[in-house]
Amino acid sequence: MMLEIIDLIFPIIAVAIFLILNERWKKKYELPLKKHVLIVLCKITICTFSALLILFVFGYLLNATEVQLLLVLAIGIGSSYAVTSYLFKPLYFKK
Repeated sequence: MMLEIIDLIFPIIAVAIFLILNERWKKKYELPLKKHVLIVLCKITICTFSALLILFVFGYLLNATEVQLLLVLAIGIGSSYAVTSYLFKPLYFKK
């Protein structure tokens, strides 16, 4: 049971750490670490819930095949991350 939980949570934690380090080093955002972690976790949460919603709508309601689901998920996760990054951009510059 514990290994299954770690197996599910580890990729999300790895993505969060990568996004925080990438934004701090390459994009040079100077935020307090607590605020930066909160913003990144909100981005990941929104993308995760949008992916689950896409899976439910296309997989369960519309009975899409696996190939169709992969394509729709790739487009859906990419566009939801782009939208959340755009919407959270003002939070990076508030003091």
